[in-house]
Amino acid sequence: TNSGSRAVLAIASALSITSVHALGARPSAVHVLGARSSGLSIPAVCPSLRGLGSRAGVALRGRATLRMADIPMSSEPRVFELLGRAQRATLREIQRELGLEAGDTRTHSLADKVDGSVQAFVGGRVAWASALHVPLTGCDYSANWLTVWNGPLIGVPHYQLRMDVIEGHIELLVNFSPRGDAAYNTLLDDGSYPEFDSREKFAQAQRRDENAEQFFTPAACAWRDALLATPGIELRESSLLPDQAISPLLVEARLPLEQVDAVVAACKGATAAWLEWMRGADEFAQVKSMLAFAYDCKVRPGVHAQSLKALGARFGDAGRGLAMDDAGPLDLKDRGSAMNEAAGDNWKEAAESTKYRAVVRYDDDR
Repeated sequence: TNSGSRAVLAIASALSITSVHALGARPSAVHVLGARSSGLSIPAVCPSLRGLGSRAGVALRGRATLRMADIPMSSEPRVFELLGRAQRATLREIQRELGLEAGDTRTHSLADKVDGSVQAFVGGRVAWASALHVPLTGCDYSANWLTVWNGPLIGVPHYQLRMDVIEGHIELLVNFSPRGDAAYNTLLDDGSYPEFDSREKFAQAQRRDENAEQFFTPAACAWRDALLATPGIELRESSLLPDQAISPLLVEARLPLEQVDAVVAACKGATAAWLEWMRGADEFAQVKSMLAFAYDCKVRPGVHAQSLKALGARFGDAGRGLAMDDAGPLDLKDRGSAMNEAAGDNWKEAAESTKYRAVVRYDDDR
């Protein structure tokens, strides 16, 4: 039941090893017999165990001994377990605070004996929430995602949290998508924004000021700064998200497995801040509500397209199905005609963009 044992079993599964023999009642080592490839080294199979072969003199040549002391506690099974706990704890807290009701859970077969799942949640002022889970597939990939799309009656940013384990490291995405065009993607290297020379840019600057006062406060920015100071963190040079979804608190980064506790702490901090915004949220007037809904219909297709591309590249049609379920309903039903018209224009604009067409497959049955 300890994480070291699970790490050994993960190696055994990845290599199609025929038998694993424990030494003693409380094993400190195991014998690995019958490896499929006589020349295959452990680090090549499971990147999180790089260095194990050199420390223990181990290579799988038909028979080898793995010592538990030589298996890092930062191996994928332990990290995946901790990230999964963090996702479930975050979900329970959000459900309790916002009164969300659990909906259907849909599963997709991604690989042999590996199913990905998406559970939906609805209620209150939330338009759609989902928890996506992909279990550890050998030593290659796992995912714990949480997405909350707010309804148009409040101006609180949407919440996106993704914690992946990919080939020996953690990939983290935390974002709070704004509810209107504030052009955060135009941030300059010196931390300023371009001078506004049009009515549109003036309106964007106003939204940035409003958001900075309500949401993206100095305290919230300090949370991001603390996370970026984590040893070994590497930021993505360009965001995977569409420009409209980017917030000043966006974090897209790769971290070493041993920084899993820092990732879990960042998740807790982000969730606490977002829930505080939700508690103090005032309802929009009708015009603002319509504008928020229209902007959401521009942002959501872009985020959905990115998920389709990422999961489809890894798991094919099954991955795309998982992404479709995670996105939730993307139709414009049951809306007032004026809101429909405004939202429909933005949806058409997003759907016709080159980036969106490249990855979205239209399915009339969904």
